[in-house]
Amino acid sequence: MSKECYFSYSSELDTLLNDSFDTTNTLQKNSTYLVSNQPTNTELFAPEINYYINNSTDDLTNLVENIRKLYASRIDEFDFSKETSRKKQIGKSILIISKKTEQPLQEHLQKSGFSTFQITPSDIKSFKGEIGEFYISTHIEHSVGEHFDQVIWSDIPAQFSSLKGTYELRDDNEHEVVQKILSTPDCIDVTSKIFFQRAICLQNNCRTNICNKCIETCEHGAIQVSHESTDIRVLQSSCIGCGKCISVCPTGALDAVWMTRGAFPQLFSHYANKSVLIIPEAIDLSKLTTPLPIGVLPFIVKDEDMLDENHLLTILQTTARPIFIYTESVNTKLESIIQFIHNISHKIIQRDIIFVAHSKEELAMQMETQNVPIEEFHYLFSTLLGKRYDTSARLTHLVGNKDLGTIRTNHLPPFGTVTVNTEQCTLCLACADACKTKAITAHPEDNSLRFTASLCVQCGYCLMTCPEENCLGLIPNQFLLAPTSFTPQILAEDSLFNCSDCGKEFAPKKSIEKIVNNMAPHFANDPIKLKTLTCCPDCKRRIMIEQQIFNLQPQGL
Repeated sequence: MSKECYFSYSSELDTLLNDSFDTTNTLQKNSTYLVSNQPTNTELFAPEINYYINNSTDDLTNLVENIRKLYASRIDEFDFSKETSRKKQIGKSILIISKKTEQPLQEHLQKSGFSTFQITPSDIKSFKGEIGEFYISTHIEHSVGEHFDQVIWSDIPAQFSSLKGTYELRDDNEHEVVQKILSTPDCIDVTSKIFFQRAICLQNNCRTNICNKCIETCEHGAIQVSHESTDIRVLQSSCIGCGKCISVCPTGALDAVWMTRGAFPQLFSHYANKSVLIIPEAIDLSKLTTPLPIGVLPFIVKDEDMLDENHLLTILQTTARPIFIYTESVNTKLESIIQFIHNISHKIIQRDIIFVAHSKEELAMQMETQNVPIEEFHYLFSTLLGKRYDTSARLTHLVGNKDLGTIRTNHLPPFGTVTVNTEQCTLCLACADACKTKAITAHPEDNSLRFTASLCVQCGYCLMTCPEENCLGLIPNQFLLAPTSFTPQILAEDSLFNCSDCGKEFAPKKSIEKIVNNMAPHFANDPIKLKTLTCCPDCKRRIMIEQQIFNLQPQGL
């Protein structure tokens, strides 16, 4: 690790670690390091290393070993990062939205080389985009342009006020707004903070909005529905990287570029057989003096809001130890996810395994009394199939071949079951085609429709897609901890219909019977069309062509 990491603390520790890192004695001047326990000349500052050294009760041998582990985890964080940066050109087009004419403001900007266009709030039909590419459609018949680089808005709606490149106009801040516009560079660096996998997003290629959890969660307007469709769009220029959208995304389509979901098994492999103390980046570790019991190592996250059930299960099963979380805020979302895991742990080992503390005293007490192994959870597993697939695999290991009964959930994470009215279901398979997580699947080998409960995120798109009335239903907030929840179970099945002409099986019997019942009255006077209702596609084409030829014969053709 030499030249990658820098360590400076005390002469004794520096000496013991200078075979692995550049230390005070071997510091390379003008060098930039990947990881350092000092905040300068480094890509990643690791304050948890100093906190660990200052507060751990480990002996010197374990102290040195664990310092190496903390550095190794940080290096993996750097290696797994998907952070990218791009240049974005900012032009001179300014949109002003105000009820009154802002003539002096327009003249001021125009003298500085900007083009301006003003509308009133009531003129707006839709507003999307980010700095350098705001898009607006209006009710004005001959509006001047639809693309603007920056926006000045009187009484700006809250959902747009945090967007980079938008400025609220008040009676007393016109000069301030103009100065901000003038100081905006022609080109800015936009760094990615959220990695978006469009292919597994529930909204991708859907005809209607079925999941807006990320939009509802984002307080900065950095996630929008695309102006061309219902697809999600992440505005990296406005994203602050809090990670709140990550934990509410049912499929894992949103991920942190600085600490990807796929990196977690590797990051926490260095914490094997250690209890993890998770601390948000906002907490000043230099002021945290809570003693660390033997076998507890700190881990820094940007925000505890990013953590979901998959992150927590990964940590628990990789380390086989409890998790401690220290935060100064109360997070009901995180509490809901933790309660879900506790509902499972109580079925298996009859106790809690994740502990959240809001004070130093509470944290010290928890780490002292709850730092015991949970070998029943140990499971080394790593895949990139997606959040729900990974969670399903982890829960499969915990449940094994046992029937542990039903647990309740509280919407987050979204678990539940799908019911079907078999009398109404015609096995048209529209629900299977619609299901993004493949919780509902078609099985032509036995002409059945099957459901895997562990993969269902309760989005309801199958209900919206089903053409039959009162056919499908959802039962949310419950999950059966049994092997049947992790394998496809038959929802509905049917025998195949035999072609009335050639005898070949070609479609579910109920589907054909429904088509015949609906269409027979319309074809009552046409025996040929009536016959085609019960024919396979090949026979139907042949019969229709033969009929067309027959109809042409009287004309001498």
